[in-house]
Amino acid sequence: MRERGSATALMQCIEDLTDELPAPAYDMLSVDELDELIAGLEPIASAAQSVDD
Repeated sequence: MRERGSATALMQCIEDLTDELPAPAYDMLSVDELDELIAGLEPIASAAQSVDD
C-alpha cells in the first residue's frame, strides 16, 4: 500500500511541476499572444481529448 502512496505523491509532484515550470514563459506573453497560443492549441487539445475518451 505504501508504494501506491509514493506513486501518487510522485504523480502529484510531476503534475505540480508541469504547471509551475512553464508559468514564467506564459507571463512573458501579451494578452493577444496568449489568446493566439490558446486558439492554436485548442484543436490539439480537442484531438487529444477525443483519443482519450
